[in-house]
Amino acid sequence: MLGMETLPDEILANIFSYLNWESLPSVRGVSRRFCNIIDDNKNLLKKPKLEYLRLYQLPNEDGYPKFKLIMEFFKNIDDKNDKLKRSHILTLEDLDYIDTKNYLDKFDKKSINHLAITMVESMDLFDLLNICYQHELKVNFLEMSIHNSPVFHSMINFMGKLKNVKHIDIEPLCLDGQILPSEFIFPIFGHLSSLRIDECRCTSFVNTLMAGDMIRNNPDLSNIIVYSIRDDYEAVFVDEIKNREVIHWEEKKCDCLEKRTKLMFAFRKDMNIDTKWLNFFGHGEYLCDFADQDGQAALCSGLKYHKLIKKKLFISFQGLYMGSRITTIIALVLGAILFFVSGPLVLMGYTTFTPNPKDPTNIVKLENIDYDKDVIGRDVSDFLKKNKNYGASIQEMDGKPITRGFIVPYPKCYYSKQTIDQIKSEKKIDIEPERKIKILINKAPANTDKVDICMENNVINSIERTILSLTSIGYIIIIIILILVGLIILGCCMNINVPKLVYILSNVPLIFSVIAIALMIFLDLNHYQLRGIQDKTTVQTYGLYDPGINFFKLIGLVVFIVCCLSFTILMSIAAKQRKNEIILSKA
Repeated sequence: MLGMETLPDEILANIFSYLNWESLPSVRGVSRRFCNIIDDNKNLLKKPKLEYLRLYQLPNEDGYPKFKLIMEFFKNIDDKNDKLKRSHILTLEDLDYIDTKNYLDKFDKKSINHLAITMVESMDLFDLLNICYQHELKVNFLEMSIHNSPVFHSMINFMGKLKNVKHIDIEPLCLDGQILPSEFIFPIFGHLSSLRIDECRCTSFVNTLMAGDMIRNNPDLSNIIVYSIRDDYEAVFVDEIKNREVIHWEEKKCDCLEKRTKLMFAFRKDMNIDTKWLNFFGHGEYLCDFADQDGQAALCSGLKYHKLIKKKLFISFQGLYMGSRITTIIALVLGAILFFVSGPLVLMGYTTFTPNPKDPTNIVKLENIDYDKDVIGRDVSDFLKKNKNYGASIQEMDGKPITRGFIVPYPKCYYSKQTIDQIKSEKKIDIEPERKIKILINKAPANTDKVDICMENNVINSIERTILSLTSIGYIIIIIILILVGLIILGCCMNINVPKLVYILSNVPLIFSVIAIALMIFLDLNHYQLRGIQDKTTVQTYGLYDPGINFFKLIGLVVFIVCCLSFTILMSIAAKQRKNEIILSKA
């Protein structure tokens, strides 16, 4: 009986072509002749099929192209059972042009399930692919990321070889400002069901001719996302989809499309959604047969065209410009920074801030003493001596005169039995906040009517309480706003216009803070006048401490107003964006 060795090389090569690729290395090792036959007839023999292929080309560092490959292929444990497969993943980096081609040549060139291509500031990868794949290549999922690479012609040439493509995702598509034909047809057609193209602003790839051809030649295309700086193609997509539904109705005699078509376009600044709908659908009416609740065919008339189409066509706009969540993130970052700057400033204004006296010869500022803040006031004997001619006096509440010690007349009256020298030597001041005193002076130097500047003043107390209440409520509302903004960013309540609620709410602390700052300035500038003193001249004549405006509190409230304004403006924008998003989500 003759052995295989007696057969001619051509017959052996034909026999070997029926073997799976994993058996060939074993056959190759049988003899030198078998090895030579396999090496000389590689084009006839089976090769491993790629399940997944990702190719990278990054910028050339030394003037020569470098590539990276990630390949996944399966090893059959049992050729009769496709479920019994073992996955192999091969990663190869820093490959030159020749090495990359040699590796690709080792695999089957008829089909790849998932093909992914990434190019960054380079031009060689599609040229390489056009050499490696000179005939048809079946691809189920095509994924491309093109960054600053002017490869239009080689890319289109390669895409024209791809067959049976169902899904395309091109994000981003940046051809580095390359000049493209104004109208051309997309080279892949027939089986597409989903398409995503995210163009850079320097690239105008999608065009009206392409849009119409895509819908007409891809009957299953029902998920379309196109972000482009152009918008002339949008109406073409819509018109062709409407025509497709009409044709389907004429053929099937029913409104029974199995799939709803989804379109997503770029949302542009100052876009009017109502105008868009009008451009897409006009004012015409549409007649159709549909099954009523009892299953009977009925004639439906009087429906606006877009109302009917909305049942089968979902259109959304987003992409080139900020959506409500992006705007909200900006509002959160800016508002939070201003909020946390404002709070400490206002707190310092209420607690530790003590301005230097305008008249340091009469008014003493006691620093570095054991007290919660610097103390500014007058020595009692010095005050009485210098204001003897103006009828000034200091008394206990029972009328007993006070002739020595230290007084603090602003913002409330406090008294210490210690003299200035004692306070400075002991580094502490003993103040009894509950102890009430009277500081009696003339309303004006020439007016002998007396006024007690230490007397409780209901107007001042009311203004101070109002300022504190408005400020506190404003800060609490901003905290609530920060929480709501966080929920928006996390994607909660997408069907509710929460940004509008935040916008309305942000106006409350804005108004409150404006009122608070106006009251604060009024109180700081008119403190002694509200206590009964005629004017500023009298304050200066008696040598009373008048700090003027509390700048820490003022700056803190101004920052808080800016914080509120940032929320008001940005959330107003976000509210309009969310309104459009809600309208489109219900389409």
